[in-house]
Amino acid sequence: NFPNVAANIMTNGTAITFPAASADWLTADEVGIWVASSGGSPKYRDALEIPVTVRSGQTREFEAGALTIRMI
Repeated sequence: NFPNVAANIMTNGTAITFPAASADWLTADEVGIWVASSGGSPKYRDALEIPVTVRSGQTREFEAGALTIRMI
């Protein structure tokens, strides 16, 4: 949900929460939006300011307003 768009920058309007990891994830250093929920092509992507490592049982969340994507 990205209702806030200004000057080619989209900001998430609601929290985006991933389910609990069933195993350790590799360190994430990028975020992307894809054209399909499974597979497809990346529409937008960019580096995270701070890389994140999620361990088994943990979740990852982007709070509302925390994720901004510049459209080029």
